[in-house]
Amino acid sequence: MEDVLRKTIEGYTHKDYNYTVQLAHFYSQIVTGEGYGELIVNYKPRESDQQKAQRVRITQNRTKSIAGKIEGFFKRVFRADKLAFDISHQDEDKSALISQYTDDYGEDGQSLLTWCEESALFYNNIDPNAFYWVQHTRVDDVDYFNPYVFTSTQVKDYNIDKGSVQYCTCQLSECVTYQKDNTTHTKHINIFYYFIKSGLQLAVELNKEVLQNSNFYDQFQDEEGNFLGDTETIKDKTYLVMFEQSETGIVPVTRMGYNFDKKTNKKTYISFWDNATEEYKQLVNRGSEYDLSLTLHAFLQKIQYYTPCDYQDESHSICQGGVLHPSKETCPSCSGTGKKVHTSSQDVIEVQMPSEDGEVKSISPKDLVFYVDIPFDIVKQQKEDVQGFAPKITESVFGVDISHQQGSMATATQITNYYDTAQDAMFEFTKSPQKLFKFTIKIIAESLDIQDIETKLLYTNEYDLESEDFLLQLLKMAKEAGASPEVIENINKRIVVKQNRTDSSYMNVYNAMRRFEPFSNIQPQLKASIVMTLPDSSVQKALLLNFKEITEDIVANEPAFLLLDYNQQREIVQAKAQAFSDIAVQVNSVRELQSFEDDLTNIPEE
Repeated sequence: MEDVLRKTIEGYTHKDYNYTVQLAHFYSQIVTGEGYGELIVNYKPRESDQQKAQRVRITQNRTKSIAGKIEGFFKRVFRADKLAFDISHQDEDKSALISQYTDDYGEDGQSLLTWCEESALFYNNIDPNAFYWVQHTRVDDVDYFNPYVFTSTQVKDYNIDKGSVQYCTCQLSECVTYQKDNTTHTKHINIFYYFIKSGLQLAVELNKEVLQNSNFYDQFQDEEGNFLGDTETIKDKTYLVMFEQSETGIVPVTRMGYNFDKKTNKKTYISFWDNATEEYKQLVNRGSEYDLSLTLHAFLQKIQYYTPCDYQDESHSICQGGVLHPSKETCPSCSGTGKKVHTSSQDVIEVQMPSEDGEVKSISPKDLVFYVDIPFDIVKQQKEDVQGFAPKITESVFGVDISHQQGSMATATQITNYYDTAQDAMFEFTKSPQKLFKFTIKIIAESLDIQDIETKLLYTNEYDLESEDFLLQLLKMAKEAGASPEVIENINKRIVVKQNRTDSSYMNVYNAMRRFEPFSNIQPQLKASIVMTLPDSSVQKALLLNFKEITEDIVANEPAFLLLDYNQQREIVQAKAQAFSDIAVQVNSVRELQSFEDDLTNIPEE
């Protein structure tokens, strides 16, 4: 057994182990809500442990929804078109072989790219210091590649030099269930992994009862029942030690994170939302205080005067302090309290009726009970404080409150800087799926002895954060400023992308219609001059000037349009354009030409 593996089994961990485990635990509390109560502060000596436990039970989880919103913004990175995405080789057979493994890679049949994107988002959210292993097995001369992720809790020790893992030790605990003496038993079997360039050394804990009563160890034995390695005892436990030779000379594990932690001098990673840590903690506790205020006043609380119980039964036994005298029985009227009160479902604070010379003062019924008012000012302020944390958290993550769309009062420069700031944070995140993707391709190619494989994956830095209203306003401003046709076309493209997500049926028809638009490759000014020379009877003129109306007519009345072939679609378009042409001939004008140029520039370009 290698010394590094032996030290790990004896309990050695890397110097940042406890810190990364605590960090992952905190991230999980925020994102999933598990163990949420641990983040709530106990206000001693004002609050007992029992009171704290009660407050935890009534506290709502508010961080989970905000974390989900932030995660949703990062998903936009994957929806945007890739600037470059390619896996290729000069030999087409080798390129096809690589594709065979990348097309179906994830646990649920996802492609390699999809798996890398989903895993990068998941682990950079809750555990960026997890390690990813490209597991390679060969059965009957057939290669298999599967992803496996070790959490930061399972990663015990590692060494990284020049960005590459030199070695890594991980510990798993397998829960084995077996039958003994007609009783079900469970045992946790420790398995240690030691990854080095020459291969993988495995140490499996041996348990006598599991060996005798289950088939768990069959996977580590040959056909004759002999173990596939040697045994070694460490700290009164025996381990089966095996070694698998590597075919690549590369340690097949890498880390999931991309955002370096300044506290460890870039030795470990933090989540993409780590800058919002303090805001999340404050939200947890301010929210807990707000929930407590609401709960305390959810039911009206009342203060009530009471008089001593004067109950007297048929035998003339009189209640004195809750006990009937002389019978010594418990008073059935006050149940032994000795107090006469008006009972209700609300909490009661009892105040003894004031008396003068032993006589009860005259007091009206309305003065007997006082209902405590809700401190509306305090509760309102607490609510505002809680609601104010959502934009603070979003701003800490993206540099701006990305959930708030810039209004019309902002200048173009301010709006550009606003979105650029948010998109910079999102673009930095793309480093993680890029790294996982290229690393996986490298391991697969090396394992299959394929050299000179070319891998490209590059994300855009624009993620469609603008609202549709903003883009339309931007288009108007560009026209008024006399922007070039190329600028107008670029804005129109962005509008098309935005509308395609809100009304995909319309945009699919619209994109299909673009094939029938006349003069589509001519600049707007030249196009206008050409169309003005055409007669009103021209079908092309009618189609161009009524392009939007014809498209909307097809969306509303031709549901099978997208299923037709080109010639059938062309017949429908021509027929509808001819109808507009016939109308134009009758009125001697297809449309007022003074707005023609505006109509042209309002048509989005692909």
